Formats: sequence, structure tokens, C-alpha cells
Amino acid sequence: MKQRITCASNIGKLTALIGLLLLAPLLVLPFFPEDAQFAAAFLIPGIASVLLGLALCLCVKTHPLTMQEAMHHGNLLVLYIWLYGCLAGALPFLLGDRLTFVQALFEAVSGWTTTGLSVMDVTITPPIFLFYHSFMQFCGGLGFVMIMMTFVQGRMGMVLYNAEGHPDKLMPTLRETVRTIVLMERSLSRVFFC
Repeated sequence: MKQRITCASNIGKLTALIGLLLLAPLLVLPFFPEDAQFAAAFLIPGIASVLLGLALCLCVKTHPLTMQEAMHHGNLLVLYIWLYGCLAGALPFLLGDRLTFVQALFEAVSGWTTTGLSVMDVTITPPIFLFYHSFMQFCGGLGFVMIMMTFVQGRMGMVLYNAEGHPDKLMPTLRETVRTIVLMERSLSRVFFC
């Protein structure tokens, strides 16, 4: 039996979401106005990702997939999310002329995977880049792909959840499982950073 599962349009949604995550550091500009000179380093890749994602959502037609096909597409989608997320995540460091390409890629992978390693000298790094690195760590702690799954509806969300290697379900539904993990992460952040 075939169900209407839209893998390709999910690529557009997730690309747009990565763009929104890249724009998040701009929220610190009212507190650090001297960092406005680095705004373009976040605006260019962020807006480009959002526009690319919207274009993909509008241009891609849905087609029915079997559950087996959906699982295959889910695995490819998880691979895409990680590759695109790491490459796009490196761009602000590169465009802000803070790091070389290899260093920026290392910083992005370290952030999204919550490794905690950094090549930045925190004593001279502008606050907007420190916030960006911390924000990537926070998103990585929640589960980078799990954040993406909150924007994917229906069975494809569960396919992505399983494709990233999460066989466990904390709650009966995927949405409740994601909500529980977010609440746990928020509670742990308060305990360790108070």
C-alpha cells in the first residue's frame, strides 16, 4: 500500500529551517551593537537557505512512496541534513573572516554534534560568534535532526527519527518524545549553568 509521503518537499522545509537557525545569532545584535559589522556573515547564508528551501517546497511535487521507499529516502534525508547543515553552518565563520574553511567546517561539525571542541580563541572572538557556537552546541544537544523532525509531519518524521539511529520512543507519539527531550535539555541547561 502506498501512502503520500513527501520526502523531496521535506528537503525544502529542512533547508529553510537551517537558514532560520543561521539567522538566530542576529538576535544578540541589540546587546552587542559593535558586532553589526558581522551581520552579513549570517544574513547571506541564512536568507539564501530560507529562499532555497521555499523554492524547493514550491517546486517539488509530492508522489506516493511505499514504506520501504520512505525509509530509504529518510536515510538520504538524514545524510543531506548533516552535510548541508555542516557546510551551511561553516559559512558565517568563513564569511565573517574569522576562520579558514577547514577551521570553519571543524567548528560547525563540532557545534552540531556537541563535541565541544573549538579552534576559536575565545578571548578575541566577537560575542556574536561565541553565541553562534553556543547555539549550535545547544541545538546539537537537543539532537540536530530531532529539531528538524519537528517540522516534518506524519510518518516521514518517524522515518527520520529511526534513520538517525533512535530506536527508542520515550512517549507514545514522536511529537511528545521530542517535547520531552527538549524539556530535559532545558532542565539540564539550568542545572549546569546556574
